[in-house]
Amino acid sequence: MHDSTRLIQFCNDSAILGVITDISSQKHAKNNCKKKKEHARQYLDIARVIIVVLNTRGKIELINKEGCEILAEPRNNCCMLTGSKPACRQLIVI
Repeated sequence: MHDSTRLIQFCNDSAILGVITDISSQKHAKNNCKKKKEHARQYLDIARVIIVVLNTRGKIELINKEGCEILAEPRNNCCMLTGSKPACRQLIVI
């Protein structure tokens, strides 16, 4: 539930206007999307191949666990690598 209230004038008196919105369907959809994303990440992480997604500037947007291991980078550093590094360029060319 999401609610909001505010003070208004009604029939020359002060009144409180309250609005309550049911957002359970949005929360359910968000949770469902999050579960599917986590499930996809699990598939990426068990694959014994490198999966890399680059943006238009050559920066790695997504890399799976195998790619990080081949680059010998911890997972948190691996996602910050850019395509301008020699190791990444070699991986992309191969």
